[in-house]
Order: sequence, then structure tokens, then C-alpha cells
Amino acid sequence: MDDTQSRYSNATKATWRGWAWNQVASRVPRGSTVMVLCGDTAADEFEARKRGLYCIGVDVKQDCIEAFRESGGIAVKDKVHRQIGMIKPEAVILDFMGGITPMSYGTCMYAAITCRCIVANFLRGRDRQGSDICDAVGDCMTVEYVKNRVKHTRINRHRGKAFWFNEWTNCANSHGIVKTEEVQEVCNKMLRQMKPCFYSYPSKDSPGLYYDSFAVSSELLSTSEGIQWADIRRVKASKRKAAAAKALLTMKKQKVLDKYKPFVMN
Repeated sequence: MDDTQSRYSNATKATWRGWAWNQVASRVPRGSTVMVLCGDTAADEFEARKRGLYCIGVDVKQDCIEAFRESGGIAVKDKVHRQIGMIKPEAVILDFMGGITPMSYGTCMYAAITCRCIVANFLRGRDRQGSDICDAVGDCMTVEYVKNRVKHTRINRHRGKAFWFNEWTNCANSHGIVKTEEVQEVCNKMLRQMKPCFYSYPSKDSPGLYYDSFAVSSELLSTSEGIQWADIRRVKASKRKAAAAKALLTMKKQKVLDKYKPFVMN
């Protein structure tokens, strides 16, 4: 698949996708596995390949899975949180195409205790939970990394900033720290390790609405205990799908190694 074929018809969304993959590439080593929600385009396989990363797509829609596979990618038809737990990728890109919901929030938190990097994208304005979080945090100031420098920024109902600020403060509170200077010390350590970055762009299909994103290095993000598996039959099915995807990924990596194996003089 060439560059022209991989570019999404929405140029604004294509620019966001480049930002998301650049964030991942700056936070994980080359050769890492990145899991994405397939959505309605197969562009992620191209974006991963040109950065020296490996991509696994996950979706519940068969047409999305088929399009991703046709692009040369590995795809699994399943719920993404199940495959995060089974495959344990180094990073995830979660383009939810909707607002913050209990499921999307829980998926992000589960990824936070599994992956080294999270990029998540939410639609602002039609999500009750997202609005509740924004109401709770108000118009506070938060921080972001811009070209490796700390910048203070207002949340202003940005879903990515609100999510980050909510979990950042939850993490600090979970330490049971009372003294202000100790809270600040913990928060500064988290900030240096997580390096939060944010992005926003207008929706093509819903004029007047925006998509909001955050990217973080996630080792210290989660205060969650993860998602409990309710149906053992689904767990077994997810394990089989994950095993097949891992086998295909191993074969794909071996082909790359064989292709670039150094020539040895006898």
C-alpha cells in the first residue's frame, strides 16, 4: 500500500493520525507492537511500517477487519480490551469515534496497567460521563509537554485534558499523601515520566463538534484494578484469537529480519 492509498479522505483526520503515531514512536522502541482500533480506514498499517513499528488492528466489525487485512495488516475481530489483556502490546491507539463512556474509560484504564503508551481520542459534547468529568474538574489549569518543555494549559472542557487531569489527581490521592510538598513531589515525578500531550480537531461529520485526544506514557497512570472477565467462554475465544495474531506477528517480524540479515563473507 502506497502513501496515497493510505491517506484518509479527511485531511484533518490524517494529520491527527500522524500526530498519534509520532507520539507512540517517541515513547516506545522501534520494533514495538502497537494495537489500534481499526475503524473505517487501513492507514494505520502504513503509519506503523514507516516508523519501524508493528501494528495489530482490533474491531468488532467484520468489514473493518477485512479492510485492515487487505492492507497487509494483522487484525483480530474482538473487543479491544480483551486483546489488550491477551497480547499486551507496548502501546495502544484508541480512536473511539465517540465520547467518554464507561466502556471507553475502562478500556483506557485497563491499557494503563498493561501498556507503555496510550493515545486515546474522544468526541466532545455528546457524552454524559465526559461532561460530568469536565464539570468536576472545572476550568482548572493542567500541564502538557510541548517539544519537551512543560506548558500550562486550561482544560476548557477538552476531553483528553479532563481525562488526564482526573486520573493524575486520582493517582496522587491514592498515595494517601497529606503534605502539600509531598503531593507536589509525586505529581512532578508522574509528569516527568508520563509527558502528557494533547490534540484537538473539528469533526467532519458533526459540524460544531470536536475530537479531543491525549497521549501519555502510562506506567504510572492507572489506579484501576483492571477489568474482570465475566464470561469464561469469551476469554477462551479471545485467547485463541490472540494466539493466532501473535503467531502472525512473529512470522512478520522474522520476514523483516530475513530481509535485512547482514551479508556474511565466508
